[in-house]
Amino acid sequence: MTGALWDDRTTWNGYVAYGDDTPGSRLNWIRWRLACELTARWYASVGVAVLPSVFVPMDGDLYSLAVASPDCRVSARYFGRLSRGAVRIRSDDVFLAAELGCVWSGIGTPGDHLQSVDIPWPRYVEEVAALLGLGEAAGDGHGHCWHAQAEARYPLVYETAVLLRTEGRQDCGVGQIGPFISARDEPIAGWLAAAGYRPSADEPDRWIRVQSALGELALGPRGTVVTARGYYQPRPDETAADLAAATRNLLTSSAPTRGSSTTPVMTPVMTPAQLAAARRTKFRDGAKQLAEAAGLPTEPYTCPGFPLSSALVFFADATTLAVLVGGEEDALTVDSALAYGIAHAPGRELAVVLPAGAEAATVCRAAHLDRPVAVWTHDGTAVTRVPPAERADVPAEMRETKLRGGEHDLGTRGGWIEHLISWADRHPDLVPAHRGSYRAWHCAGRQLLNVRRSRTGLALVAGVNYSKPEAGEVPPLGLALDGPLDAATAARIRAAVETGVADRLGDQDSGHAEHRLQAALASNWNRISWPVARRLEREMPARRPGGRTGYVDFVSVDDTGLLHIVETKIGGDEFLVLQGLDYWLWAKANADLLAAHFGLERLTGIRIDLVAAEPDGTTPDANTPILSPYAPAQLEALGSHIDWEVHRLAGWGAAAPSLQSLGLRHVPGQPHIRRRPVPPARIQRPTACR
Repeated sequence: MTGALWDDRTTWNGYVAYGDDTPGSRLNWIRWRLACELTARWYASVGVAVLPSVFVPMDGDLYSLAVASPDCRVSARYFGRLSRGAVRIRSDDVFLAAELGCVWSGIGTPGDHLQSVDIPWPRYVEEVAALLGLGEAAGDGHGHCWHAQAEARYPLVYETAVLLRTEGRQDCGVGQIGPFISARDEPIAGWLAAAGYRPSADEPDRWIRVQSALGELALGPRGTVVTARGYYQPRPDETAADLAAATRNLLTSSAPTRGSSTTPVMTPVMTPAQLAAARRTKFRDGAKQLAEAAGLPTEPYTCPGFPLSSALVFFADATTLAVLVGGEEDALTVDSALAYGIAHAPGRELAVVLPAGAEAATVCRAAHLDRPVAVWTHDGTAVTRVPPAERADVPAEMRETKLRGGEHDLGTRGGWIEHLISWADRHPDLVPAHRGSYRAWHCAGRQLLNVRRSRTGLALVAGVNYSKPEAGEVPPLGLALDGPLDAATAARIRAAVETGVADRLGDQDSGHAEHRLQAALASNWNRISWPVARRLEREMPARRPGGRTGYVDFVSVDDTGLLHIVETKIGGDEFLVLQGLDYWLWAKANADLLAAHFGLERLTGIRIDLVAAEPDGTTPDANTPILSPYAPAQLEALGSHIDWEVHRLAGWGAAAPSLQSLGLRHVPGQPHIRRRPVPPARIQRPTACR
């Protein structure tokens, strides 16, 4: 992109711009420009790059971009992240650092640093680099690092991604620059296989997935562009504009291509779905040999009325159900082997055969089931039995050194907006939803006011902060405060919030039904026959088996000292029960921390509360199923040492929701579920029929 185009989107008369004069775009353009310039300056020498990453619970490149050096052998470090209008440098971003395979750098200036607006652009870039400590990260010994090699093209890749995402538009463009994806994952695994792409030695297995106006594509570490039509390898002298132009030609060409800018070659390309089907067919053909090697059944299993996932292979006899997963499936598919297997194996032993290295979460969960579950791993040709875990053993990755989350401390600057905070706290339609990194207030699950500290003051956003604004949607009011809030500005903030409240309570903003459900549950917590909560926490960060981070919908302690792990869901979800188990395990592993957090010497127990809501939040219908047909068997399988209860919530979109608790460890039947899987007669045991 030319300097003139960058300046048009990011500066006013050479100085850093601020605000959304082009709806929802200018702050994003400033961050994208920072990402491109920091990467161009620091990648080759130190490995520093700005990387697209999903920052839970927000999504993609319109929220936070990580600054890290994962391609560096000398020191793979995480420095901080670029957000809209701020640079955030926090040692507690450990989960984001871990996702990138990095450690916390510890050399930047901690805090939330608000975007500077009164300095020229070049000095602003220097200021950001200094805050992140990039200069201090420089040193010798990088000769063998990937980022120091001539074929490493990440700066070219990222700027090309920005060009393709925005397509020359003044606003945020169409689509998203997605987080890294492996060359082993769909859809690019299929694209690369069809195009005959061969990675070079030491090439990182990290590709950027881009959704552009012309179609989907991925960009690789050597600057390679791959689409469903083939791939394109740029010459060493090509710029981001050259590569973007070649990519547009590739996406719009009438025939698939393969090769470089000088030698395009036609080659047939299978769609990702076709490739996935072919890969799974190949695994299915070899799965019988794996089952035989493990001494498991080899007779294919089907269940009338319950189509089984094509990503899994099922074999069964009268005593055992075996579920096998191929080596190229993702973590969710691996998890589904246990989730579906439990439901289809009543009265029989369940055996799951998983790709080697992907078994940790399943082994941990299986230890807390009162059902026989054998776990095997395979490398495609050989199988190995995995020893079962002991219930008393808690995986180290689930233990916290301290609980994450909490309420953001505004310090003495909170006095600047004391009247605004008081107004928000008293507002009948706003609910506090604070976190450790910000203060926020929601209306029916929609965030409408957000305040956090910055380097020199406070950063404030009022109104709906759409991640992907559409035509007619009013952008939020963003402010940088360096002193007490004046009356006129406070009035504008309240007006922006009130507009959001009116839209949320009316018909203009009806999305995110599950957020609305959670807001209704929180506001009516002590009025719907629920145990009185001493304290209620929403979206508490928690480590799940296998090392992933999740967010518990609600965590509370009642008057007896019992900790409630509350998960909510609208519509049947086959993973709801196991998700509750994951969070129960996390609470068990961190019981002392949770007790201290809630002001107790110890917890009297931990309970899973699954709140399943009727789909229509305004018209209660007690005959509508609310749970997955797989849930009953999963609930029956939970160990007797685990307390759980299912609750049915009706009228959650109305003024007075009602909660029906179905009983401690009571497995729901009709009408809460429609029906359960029943194995075919040829493999049923006498006790298996229901």
